[in-house]
Amino acid sequence: MLRSALLQLGLKEQLSANLDFLEHISAHGISYGTQAEFLFRQKIFVANTEEFARINANPENTFTVGHNFMSTWTPEEYKKLLGYRAPLNSTDPDSVP
Repeated sequence: MLRSALLQLGLKEQLSANLDFLEHISAHGISYGTQAEFLFRQKIFVANTEEFARINANPENTFTVGHNFMSTWTPEEYKKLLGYRAPLNSTDPDSVP
């Protein structure tokens, strides 16, 4: 009800993204200690939403993608979960030790 009322105010895309993010953090029990981190994580979530829409719009794909508990993580945080360790002689600036 709140969503539909707010969407009628003309802020459809931005508001929808904000509400989707709030629903996501609520569903996964996530909270952030600062407004800066909240905005940082929201930016990641919105970028992932756009990427997922692009992937799902491809008619050649036989799969769909969507959000999960890692949807606000940086690539570095995700690599740590996987136990990724760059080789000691790596010159890749994106590698996580």
